[in-house]
Amino acid sequence: MIRIFGTLPNKVLGIFGTNILKISGVSTSWITQTGGITTISDNFDNYTVGNLAGQGNWLAAQNNMAIVDVSGNKQVTPVSGARSLLYRSEIFTDNHYSQITIKSIASGSFVGVVVRSTLSAGTGFGYAYYAHSTQRYLKYFNVASGTTGSTIANIIGTTNAVNDVLRLEVSGSTLKCYKNGALDTGLTGGTGIFTNTAIPSGGTPGIFGYTVGSSNIDTWSGDNI
Repeated sequence: MIRIFGTLPNKVLGIFGTNILKISGVSTSWITQTGGITTISDNFDNYTVGNLAGQGNWLAAQNNMAIVDVSGNKQVTPVSGARSLLYRSEIFTDNHYSQITIKSIASGSFVGVVVRSTLSAGTGFGYAYYAHSTQRYLKYFNVASGTTGSTIANIIGTTNAVNDVLRLEVSGSTLKCYKNGALDTGLTGGTGIFTNTAIPSGGTPGIFGYTVGSSNIDTWSGDNI
């Protein structure tokens, strides 16, 4: 295992086996290399307050999210009433996960994670698992076919709280939703595991936001699985 701490410069860090490790402009990020798999983590603290897309390795598949300063801690929040999907520019395999921690949560202001997200020929794609204070959703997004997304599963009338951790995994056609380390059995179907072939390959992990409010996220991580 190789573990790197501290501020990472805007360059390729090294080559381990067949993997190239690359991060740009991320303060107190860390990379763990175990068995050919690379974990990338971002606490957003090295970014400038304002739009996130274009800072570090964050790109927009659809709309944008914003960096805000909360008592000296940089967090990410939705910036518009439109759905926002942001993804990472590093190279991941088709099978990967995305994970965030909720730092504040409000009714009607959604935050969460995306996998297999990208912008291709002007069309944004991604699977998103996200929440506000009393709802959680798993959706497939294709910007060309509309911005509301296609619901795969959801739960309404539940409780989501500060420090909840949301994680979405994709492997082949299988999607797994985790809340606080356990499969989200509250979602439709009761297993937290779903099959969907809308995005069979490509894309990278990232984050999701919808509707300006008081919902913020922090401490993102993504990895191959």
